[in-house]
Amino acid sequence: MKNNLSFALVLAALVGTPGVALAQSTTEQLELAERDFQRATLERGVEGWNSFFADSGAQLQNTSRIVRGHAAIRELMGEFLASKTERLIWWPVATELSEHGEMAYTFGASGVVAPDSAGKLAIDGRGTYLTVWRRQHDGAWKVAADMGGQASARALEHAADTAAATEIIRLEAARSDAIAARDRAALERIYSFDFLGIRGTGPPVDRSTIIPELLNASKFVLARVESPAVTVAGESGYVNGVLRNASDAGTVTYTSFLHIYVRRAGKWQLVRGISGSMK
Repeated sequence: MKNNLSFALVLAALVGTPGVALAQSTTEQLELAERDFQRATLERGVEGWNSFFADSGAQLQNTSRIVRGHAAIRELMGEFLASKTERLIWWPVATELSEHGEMAYTFGASGVVAPDSAGKLAIDGRGTYLTVWRRQHDGAWKVAADMGGQASARALEHAADTAAATEIIRLEAARSDAIAARDRAALERIYSFDFLGIRGTGPPVDRSTIIPELLNASKFVLARVESPAVTVAGESGYVNGVLRNASDAGTVTYTSFLHIYVRRAGKWQLVRGISGSMK
């Protein structure tokens, strides 16, 4: 599950020696495959999860047990992915291709999102994952192996980055300013091409949907962000808090949000957004 194995040993066995730097188009293909993998899992649970595995695809457990094939993976993940209150999320931070271009791996961060006792969204079980991909005969990428582990509190504390947290806060402010100014170019700089938004129980939305929605929104105007908190670990970070929304008619609603940023090639961008109404 995406959420402690020796990644180096697994890669040596399944991918082989890494080749030259990935062509941008292939990098984006794999990062979009990760986004669509996430979307399918959110929409269809274990069947969506399973649809991205090759027929002989495997999940490697922390116990070193290997679960292989669709039926075994369905049995392993079915109950967990059926939860209505906890959602498994993940996002890639690095991608590398094998020498011959037929296999690749994505490495990133993961966690389980659920509301806390106050109804505010939070990430629990934070960790890292590695997914090994194999290119199929039709050119599509399928998962050959997936593994992950939960990070210790000490490791997360060691990976904290104050400068990165400041940059994420700046981007959050820039995002709000861009929405208010209806500035599409600014929003396109902030939202990663593989962004995925998760809103309550509705269907996930990608970058091509969320930006026009933000630009055309007229019913509610963001008044302020309350109780924001920023957490950074390595190449990813997130900010969570409460949005206070006020309509022209004076109606006020509160929405809990969680925005996840990733640093790629030195640049931070918004890669996942989760929100839910608060009572």
